Order: sequence, then structure tokens, then C-alpha cells
Amino acid sequence: MLNAGAWLDETAFILGGGFTLTAEIAERVRGRKTIVLNSTSRLAPWADVLMFADWPWFREHRPIVDNWPGAVLTISRRASRVLPEKVQLVPPPITRTDKLSVGHHAVDVAMWLGAKRIVLLGFDCRLVDGQSHNHQDYSNSHPVLYTTWLLPAWADYPERARKRRVEIVNATPGSAIDVFPQISLDRLLGDITESPAETNSGPAVGAAGPGKFGSVDLHPIAPSRAVTSTPTQGAA
Repeated sequence: MLNAGAWLDETAFILGGGFTLTAEIAERVRGRKTIVLNSTSRLAPWADVLMFADWPWFREHRPIVDNWPGAVLTISRRASRVLPEKVQLVPPPITRTDKLSVGHHAVDVAMWLGAKRIVLLGFDCRLVDGQSHNHQDYSNSHPVLYTTWLLPAWADYPERARKRRVEIVNATPGSAIDVFPQISLDRLLGDITESPAETNSGPAVGAAGPGKFGSVDLHPIAPSRAVTSTPTQGAA
């Protein structure tokens, strides 16, 4: 059972379902505080937390949940009632009452856990060469769902994070989510390793200034492939 503040002042990585996330990339953050979403759990079976949002995913992927070695979180009351000894409900106000993707809810959970930095991986929110996910569990939907739902729903997260003195950065190359600073994973991991902000003697939470992640300047990462927006289930 996870409690509020369990990851106080940690850097938390959230692994979404986007097509740019591979098992090799996920492996690079192994050993760090990690939340993996839905079927991306196949790429990171070692993650601290498995999180899913809806009953259908639970019903269709019950063996993943049954055999998960770490914590399992959900906003599905039905799933938590079916397997209360394994599945922990994270209801409002931990998560929001809005109809959001599991990726949105996972960011709220990471803030509730006390993370001071949240890093998004596999948050593409786009379709390239007919691919949107790192798995085949979902079919692609109409692009209007991205433009009218998933992408606009991120709009107030930077301000909500600022009020809680939390940094959110996007390490997903070419992500269509443009409200967070973007940084390459190489630079990010180098900064975490070298920055005094990760030590007890480092600066306080929120000490990095605007546009900074520790000692590294944040800057947009140009998409490497042509982008055509399309919706996705989960956080891809």
C-alpha cells in the first residue's frame, strides 16, 4: 500500500504507451522511481508501480495484475473491489474527477507521492507511419480525440505543478504535448547523476529556475519524423 509522500523529493518516471518507448529505453530508468501504464508493463515488468484506469483493461489483462510484484494503482472502483488485496484505489482528490487518460492521472499520483520531478516517457500523443503505441492492444481512433480531449487536458498541469513546486519534463522525442519543457533522456539522466539537487545537501524542491532541470538547460526537441495526430487510449 502506497501512502502520500512515499516518494518525497524523488524523481519519478512515468512510462506511457507511445510508440517511441522501447524496452531498451525503459531499461535505462530501471532502479529509479517508476510508474508504468497499462500494457506498457510488458516493457518494464520491474517498475515500482503498475497503473491502469479502466475496468476493461483489468478484465482483459488480469494475469498481468495478478502477477505484478510491485504496487498496482487504479481509478477503477470496480477493479479495486474485485481484487482489494492487490489493487489500490486512488480516488479524488488524489486524481481528478475529469474524464482523463491514465497518463494524466499518473501525473497526479506522482505528485501525491511527493515526487519533486516528473519525467514523461512514451507520451507521444501522435501517429507516425500508422503507429501510435508500443503494443498492439488498442486500435487507432479518430484524430479529433487528440485535438479536443487528450492534448487540451494537459493545459493546466504546468500551473498545478508549479503550485506544488513540482517540475514536469517531457523526455519523449517529438511528443505532441507542448506544455512541458522537453529534454533528451541522455541529458536528463546525466543531470540526475551529476546534479547536487539529488543529494541531501542540494537545493530545495523547486530550486531550478524556469526552463531548467537541475543544471541542464531545457529546450524543445525537434520531431525526427513527420507527425500526423491521432488519438490513443491511455497516455500514448
